[in-house]
Amino acid sequence: MLSNQELSNIYVSVEEIAKVANISTRYIRKKCQVNKYITRLVNGNGGAHYEILLSSVEPEIQEKILKNLNAANKVADSSPGSMKTYPQEPPCAPVSFLCSMTTNQTTGAEPCPPFLLEEKVIPERAKKLALAKVDLIRHWQNYRQGQKNKAQADKEFISGYNSNMYPNIYALAGKISVQSLYRWNKELKDANNDYRALISNYNYCCESHIRTSLSEKEIKLLNDLLLHPAKLSVGNAYRLIKFCLEQTGIAQIASYPAYKRYVNKLKRNKNDVWVLMREGQKKLLDSVVPYIQRDISRLEVGDVLIADGHTLDFMIRNPLTGRPCRATIVVYQDWKSADIAGYEIMLTENTQCIASALRNAIIRLGKIPKIAYQDNGRAFRAKFFRGCESLEQSGFYGLFGSLGVIPVFATPYNSKAKSVERFFREFTQTYSSLLVSYVGNCIENRPAYLKRNEKFHKSIHSEYIPTIDEITKSLEQWFIFYRSQPCPNVEGKTIGEVFDEGKGSGIDINTLDELMMAQEIRQVGRNGVRMFGNMYYSDELYGIKDKVVVKYSLLDIFNVKIYGKSGEFICDAHALKEIHPMAELMGDSNDKYAYKEALKAQKRKVKKTMDEARKLVPRLEKALDWQKIEKIKAIQTMKDKEEENKYKITCYDNVESLPLIDNTQYRLYQ
Repeated sequence: MLSNQELSNIYVSVEEIAKVANISTRYIRKKCQVNKYITRLVNGNGGAHYEILLSSVEPEIQEKILKNLNAANKVADSSPGSMKTYPQEPPCAPVSFLCSMTTNQTTGAEPCPPFLLEEKVIPERAKKLALAKVDLIRHWQNYRQGQKNKAQADKEFISGYNSNMYPNIYALAGKISVQSLYRWNKELKDANNDYRALISNYNYCCESHIRTSLSEKEIKLLNDLLLHPAKLSVGNAYRLIKFCLEQTGIAQIASYPAYKRYVNKLKRNKNDVWVLMREGQKKLLDSVVPYIQRDISRLEVGDVLIADGHTLDFMIRNPLTGRPCRATIVVYQDWKSADIAGYEIMLTENTQCIASALRNAIIRLGKIPKIAYQDNGRAFRAKFFRGCESLEQSGFYGLFGSLGVIPVFATPYNSKAKSVERFFREFTQTYSSLLVSYVGNCIENRPAYLKRNEKFHKSIHSEYIPTIDEITKSLEQWFIFYRSQPCPNVEGKTIGEVFDEGKGSGIDINTLDELMMAQEIRQVGRNGVRMFGNMYYSDELYGIKDKVVVKYSLLDIFNVKIYGKSGEFICDAHALKEIHPMAELMGDSNDKYAYKEALKAQKRKVKKTMDEARKLVPRLEKALDWQKIEKIKAIQTMKDKEEENKYKITCYDNVESLPLIDNTQYRLYQ
């Protein structure tokens, strides 16, 4: 027999008590929930479960369990050399006995981890359902009071209830039978009207605790396969695990739905680990790690301009070579209004393109921004913007320093830090994809005419490639649509309205042109300078045959600025228009007028050259007297000799008249 001290240390599983007492495990668990027994939680197969202190159960159940335990001890004592212990699985018990001794006994169940030794988690819906059952029992008891035929009254009540007599209770409990009422009423009385006795005895646990029927080996194999950059699916992992375990002699494994439930709960509660192991750290930062929420309402229009470059998803005609190419657009977006203050289209993303985009943004904004929030690309971080590494030793701050703008650079590979990325997505979806020369930004987004065996789409596709001027004009029309959209940072106003309200009074454009326009060195010819297939000319270039600096913006390729090699401004040049070869005979009135004006311009230039030549070359007399010219030469020669003799007399003959030198002064100065 066991002593009272040993009896107070024995915990028995719910299944063993149910088997000995010949009652359901559900009934015993409900008693555990209302604290009728002294229980503890242990971690076993399938999650945490109850174990009941043997001394707290009914005496008749204790007696039956102790008989089985004593019989098991006798079998153990009859074995030679065996120690008198309490076996884990006695021969007389077909079900695992799970006797857990607190000190020196071998136990089949591991102690429950500390985070599981908490009060059982019960969902709110289960609590509401239990309370609804209590209300239904109360209505049922009130209805059957005063009724002679209780059975008939019960049938009438259930019929009315199932006809939605109590809609709120019916929405929770659903359709029930009379037997359910009897069972609920008994369970409620046994628990002293504690509504928790009516809570369904499901194996509830907290959401963060993954309870599964998978074995430890299955869990380890599944984690090794799924938490891998190969990104295997659950189905493939299940088939691999099943094959491996069968090869090792383990034929019984959990079902595929059990694997799915485990993985789904793992993704819900360990999403950070799931994303890091399968997608990488960048995906973790972009989709899982909390982002910084910024209060845009504290900014004003023009305080911060966000800059970034984007390779266009469509082809344009290169103005230098005439061939199709994918150009780069650099934009400066106002953070407050989300409007594009300025942009520039260039063939490559370089510092000059960025400077030109900033120039256009400042002109439209009408004031100098306080901060320029830049991309972290190579062009943005060039010394053209940042100045030297040591500002104290360089003496200048670069372009931004000269304008009074504070440059701020975004974290590398951190697109969520710049709201301008959303603009590029909108730009691609509503503008780029609708152009005839759209080619997509990746293989998946390529249009149908670029894919193999798409003969129909190739036959209906136009091969026309737009020019930069055509793209600029269509972009301005698209910006009308974009600026009519609601502002994401100011409720009730459009993007354009918010930007227009914050514009400045204006800016000196000439100062910006000297600093921020793209430039190239060109040779001046008869018709000016050649660029983009055009000739740019101004009257100030007439007569110059030298190299000059041409500053331009691709947004206005018909007008350029000409500077000398030393930096002096020469003129504003405009693209020349070609004239009809037979304007007087075949051209219209505009062609005839242009031809006459060109002739007049030529005559004016000839006259200008002749006038300047007359000023430089002296007029000669029509008839020349050679003897007179010789006489004039002789007289001039005599005058020159007299001057020379006079000089000699003054310098050498009148020596006594020279002032004497004071020796004392001479010595002092010496």
